[in-house]
Amino acid sequence: FQLAALGLAATAVKGLARYGADYLVGWVGQRLVADLRLALFRRLSGLSLRYFHDRQTGELLSRVIADVGALQNLLTRLIGPAVSSVIQVVAISGFILWLNWKLAVVALVVFPVAYWPIRAHGRMLRALSRRVQELAGDLAAHLQEILSQMKLVQAYRGEEREVRRWDAKLRDQLGVAMRALRVQSRSSPIMETIGAAGFAGLVLFAVSDLPWFGVMTGGALVTFFGAVLRLYPNIKHLNGLWNNIQTGLGAAERIFPVLDEVPEVRDAPDAAPLAPFREALRFEGVSFRFRPDTAVLDGVTLAIPRGSRLAFVGPSGAGKTTLMDLLLRFYDPTAGRVTVDGRDLRQVTLASLRGQVALVSQEVLLINASARDNLIYARPEAG
Repeated sequence: FQLAALGLAATAVKGLARYGADYLVGWVGQRLVADLRLALFRRLSGLSLRYFHDRQTGELLSRVIADVGALQNLLTRLIGPAVSSVIQVVAISGFILWLNWKLAVVALVVFPVAYWPIRAHGRMLRALSRRVQELAGDLAAHLQEILSQMKLVQAYRGEEREVRRWDAKLRDQLGVAMRALRVQSRSSPIMETIGAAGFAGLVLFAVSDLPWFGVMTGGALVTFFGAVLRLYPNIKHLNGLWNNIQTGLGAAERIFPVLDEVPEVRDAPDAAPLAPFREALRFEGVSFRFRPDTAVLDGVTLAIPRGSRLAFVGPSGAGKTTLMDLLLRFYDPTAGRVTVDGRDLRQVTLASLRGQVALVSQEVLLINASARDNLIYARPEAG
């Protein structure tokens, strides 16, 4: 009865410990992923418009959703087993060193031999994983673009053409994914071959009666080989986990550049709030280029007194919208300056500047919320 009760208690404690460990690892992973997505969104919301001008929306969505999801898999499913395998490898290695350190040295020679293929495969997997994530971002960007323009696609009978483009992109991603699969699949046979060769060599050394190894009883020798047989599967398991970790790190390499991105347009260290508008808005020799070889604006000089109404008229691409973008400091001039009451806009805080400008865009801009939320978006406290 006591043994049965003890076994039941041990099982219950083991179950509670397993539940606690799984819950803790899961909580850490979920919390970290939520914090990381919040940090990514906060960074993206503060970046200059040029950053979004040069990138597709779907590709950025892929980084926030898919890449962070891949990192979550790394944190929640791999870290725990990796720690467990490392502990077992260290414990078993210590045990066989205690049994016969000379013979154990021969057994552990497999470690440095196996390190080089593990390292080489890890590098290839990380590069291929990063490429798979890049292609997934391209897929997301293409899908977002086509779904948002489905009216145009159907009006001009482009359905089959878009299906062919989608199929080509899927094939590109499939090709890279299969290359990664081949690299990952051959890793296990290589490790098994190295392990088998190492074990065979160890047996030959053990039965060679070399005096350097000392004398071991039959029971000690069986125990030694049993421990070694427990050691090699853990090394193989670590190799598999290492491959999966490299896949997760490939996704991480696409996330952290976004977090490290510095806004092109930001408050100067000595920026001060902009006083209420009194006199005039001026463009003084303003030039602007999206690219070095293309001038959108070139030497624009203009004074707009307070109380006046002004219309900019011209063909598409003449720079009308760009003038307004410079006024709101979505971009800064390539040359010249924009001033309000004589103050360069680069010397005032962005919040105080944009707080004095009302924008009615030529595009329909609505957020997925109530009509009221859209109407008071700029002034949430409005009655």
